[in-house]
Amino acid sequence: MHSAWFWKTNEWAEYQQAYHRGQVPDEYKSSPLASDHDFDWERERTNYDLSVHQTVVLDLTAPIEQLWQGVRKSYHSIIHRAEELFCIEESQSIMPFRILHHEVFGNVRSEQTFIIQQRWMKQGNAMSVVASIDADEGTQANIASALWILYEGCAYYASGPALEKNVQHAVIWKSLELLKAKGIRLVELGQIDGETEKEKNIGKFKGGWGGTVQPFTIARRRAA
Repeated sequence: MHSAWFWKTNEWAEYQQAYHRGQVPDEYKSSPLASDHDFDWERERTNYDLSVHQTVVLDLTAPIEQLWQGVRKSYHSIIHRAEELFCIEESQSIMPFRILHHEVFGNVRSEQTFIIQQRWMKQGNAMSVVASIDADEGTQANIASALWILYEGCAYYASGPALEKNVQHAVIWKSLELLKAKGIRLVELGQIDGETEKEKNIGKFKGGWGGTVQPFTIARRRAA
């Protein structure tokens, strides 16, 4: 049995081992980006708890003008303002994202997880976009970043640490432009129906980019 899309690959399994420090949960996941999972949801109900969630998927084959029209109107001025203040571009190194991730979320991940993601970037399975601003003595201060997983013509928004408000909007918009230029067809922004107040706010943010709301299923083995 295996999950769908990138979630079925050896690369993701290796990352999960590093992230969970060897204690990988027994779970499977479908994806709106591919229907290639090998898991009988009905048959396995006796062993697994199934939960259906919602995510947002964007079709990047549409003209860029159409994609812009789908963006929530209140985001437009926020994006324009951030584009004026920050340099937003693709990074070839995982380090800006790693440092920002640590500053925003703390030391919640092992160094090995970032090493794995750097390798993904080199082999074309990930993209990092960084917003920076001029600092003292000609240096650049990184303010926000986004990491995207790329696989089989699709992309997934994996994480977006930011030190300031109203910067990530422009990072995502720049990312969409870059992903479209790379020939990416579909983009998934991730779960939007979380239960906590923080998760609900994240879901509201992700829901402001147009696209369609689509379901995905997670199956977790029931505790003995």
